[in-house]
Amino acid sequence: MSDQDHMSQSGSVSSSGSSNQGRKHRRGSGSNSGSSGSNSNTNSNISSSNTKNNVVVKIGMVGDAQVGKTTLMVKYVENKFDEDYIQTLGVNFMEKSINLRNTEITFSIWDLGGQREFISMLPLVCNDAVTTAFLVGTKYDIFTTLPPEEQEEIDKLARKYAKAMKAPLIFTSASHSINVQKMFKIVLSKVFELRSTMETIDGVGEPLLIF
Repeated sequence: MSDQDHMSQSGSVSSSGSSNQGRKHRRGSGSNSGSSGSNSNTNSNISSSNTKNNVVVKIGMVGDAQVGKTTLMVKYVENKFDEDYIQTLGVNFMEKSINLRNTEITFSIWDLGGQREFISMLPLVCNDAVTTAFLVGTKYDIFTTLPPEEQEEIDKLARKYAKAMKAPLIFTSASHSINVQKMFKIVLSKVFELRSTMETIDGVGEPLLIF
């Protein structure tokens, strides 16, 4: 995994609750990985009343081309992995709904193509977002095949960037289902200020889960 591959994705998180797959939509196609932020539009706050609440959490995924953004999004929403996605042209969009207590939470995931010509579409992806940044490294399965000294260097850079961003740091692999679900659980815990029971993973060479 190159530095570029591993440093170019950022995402959001989810904490506790049962998950039921909901709406799924795709617009365009692609294979990128990048940074993401999140925001929530709530019709009402999460509560324990008998009323069914609906909350939308918008996640914007931005970063360089061909680092795995679309692959990660599709893996989470559809639990599918396909190495043959073409590059995203413009913006991809998918949704997935889960249940948390009496609340249906819909992740609205926006995936921006990594080519420079699409930078003008960044406001569309980030519009209305209250920034909660996540630094997400993709292709962890490739990272593990690198020499130890290269792994250590990538690890060091990733921690440095995450610290500067004051953001959680998560290493993922869509092909091996590593930290994909956990990433969105951390998103939820941050957005709704919920206590997470997940354990931190912070060893050099390990699939980092620092939040």
